[in-house]
Amino acid sequence: AIFDDVTFSGNQGIVAGGGLGAYSGADVTLIDCTSAGNAVTGSYNGGGVQAEGSSLQMDGVLIEGNSASQGGGVYVQGGVLSVTDTEIRGNTASTHGGGIRIRNGASLDATRLVVTGNQAAGRGGGISGFSSDTTWVGSEISDNTAGAGGGGLHMDGVLSAGPAFDGEITGNMAGGAGGGRGEQGLWHGATNGAGHLRLVTREAGERVFYGKGVGVEAGS
Repeated sequence: AIFDDVTFSGNQGIVAGGGLGAYSGADVTLIDCTSAGNAVTGSYNGGGVQAEGSSLQMDGVLIEGNSASQGGGVYVQGGVLSVTDTEIRGNTASTHGGGIRIRNGASLDATRLVVTGNQAAGRGGGISGFSSDTTWVGSEISDNTAGAGGGGLHMDGVLSAGPAFDGEITGNMAGGAGGGRGEQGLWHGATNGAGHLRLVTREAGERVFYGKGVGVEAGS
């Protein structure tokens, strides 16, 4: 399914995917679309967009002001998320992944993605991943907030490839881990005024710390 110049706004769901949901091997492409002001109640996920076991491509998309338990903006489980020239801002999660939450074998391939001004009560104010992989090119994670770890980016239990980031991580805040300690991947926070990260990769048995408030840890 292809959605071109479509706005999903003001919807409230009692199941996952407040603005849009993709399931069971669906292939969804969003071009120049907006998902704004949507909400999912209770313990469900993906306030703006949800993809489970599916492929989701976003090009020139705005995800703004959505809320959910996990993945206030976008939630992907066991699927593929490909993003280009997209902004995810001002979304809220009551647990993890204010902007984006990926988990259980999901992958994120981002080019010129901006994740800014999102909030999570738990981990990953900008993005939170569990048993997933991420690759970022020319992207920005800024001014996000997490109540626990990883103000900007939290990765836990990454897959074999590990996270790779090319861009800027700046102005994020976290209440817990992330002020220089990596744990099973990449945490970012607690207070980071000007920490810039250039292509961080995770390799088996390697323990490296890059920049202010950024940690990569493997072999633990």
